[in-house]
Amino acid sequence: MNLCLKEKELIEVSKHDIESIAILPPSQGSKIILGDRNKKVYLVHLSNDLVNSSSKVLKAYDEQHRKRVTDVEYSSEGDKIISVSADNQMIIWDKETKQCFKTTGHNRTITSVTINSACNKIVTGSEDSSFVLWNTLGKQIAIFDKSIEHSHKSWVNDVGFVPNSKDILVTASEDGTVKIWDLDANVLLKTFFKGMVVDYEKAKENKTPVQDFDFECAVKAIAFSKDGSLLAYGGRNSKVYILNLNKGELLLEIDVQAPVTALSYGETQPLIAIAVPNKVLIWNIFESKMVGDYTFASKGESYCRSLGFVGDEIVAGLEGGKVARIEVSKN
Repeated sequence: MNLCLKEKELIEVSKHDIESIAILPPSQGSKIILGDRNKKVYLVHLSNDLVNSSSKVLKAYDEQHRKRVTDVEYSSEGDKIISVSADNQMIIWDKETKQCFKTTGHNRTITSVTINSACNKIVTGSEDSSFVLWNTLGKQIAIFDKSIEHSHKSWVNDVGFVPNSKDILVTASEDGTVKIWDLDANVLLKTFFKGMVVDYEKAKENKTPVQDFDFECAVKAIAFSKDGSLLAYGGRNSKVYILNLNKGELLLEIDVQAPVTALSYGETQPLIAIAVPNKVLIWNIFESKMVGDYTFASKGESYCRSLGFVGDEIVAGLEGGKVARIEVSKN
């Protein structure tokens, strides 16, 4: 069954591109956190009664980052906000008081941040090709860089703990690979390239070259199903790969015919939202087909770099500081 996607509200948050969106848990109300290219972080309330009131910015967390904010995250309790930036800094904010402390551990832009379900481990990824493990007080625990065998060979573009997991982490890179790590054991569990498992041991035994690097396959976004059983990833090669994490294998490859800039799994329906230039596409996992799309711009290119589902609607961060709320319904 095809779906109808229509604009529910267009929120003007700032004048600068929205780089990242994090959705607060339902217990915190209908709220999202945004990071933009003007060094600011915003807490926004999404109105549930647009007839009488519009969505609005509740707080702005600013004057701390020196360069664009690249990613934002929150603790599951909803009391802490974490932001990372091109200024190489991670900042942990108190959501209510806006008090914060800063920490550095990378020598290039920090691209991404994630926190585990136990709210005791934070990971940041960077253009320096490393990711760093921290505690929630901002103390560095471990660095995973090129000195580690089979680690990423280029920028780490995205990081994410598998939902409900304390130690299983997924990292995605400009080198075209996605890697799964056990941070408790400090080991690399699996590497995927073009959706397939890279068998380093077999290549070593057979003395054959390993294919695990291609800038044309750079991975720009990852997204997990709510139960953590599925992982979707996509990027420059215009494909989305869906992996079964329980079995450690490729489930599906989708050709979307344009570079992927953001991904998000549905909260209440078996859907994946896929952002490409000018559009967001909707893939139904059970039906294994594209079931809807929404066009952001009819002329030129309008980039959506961040996506999230809030119930049955999509929240999309756009260029020019706007956030689109897109209602997803059956035709």
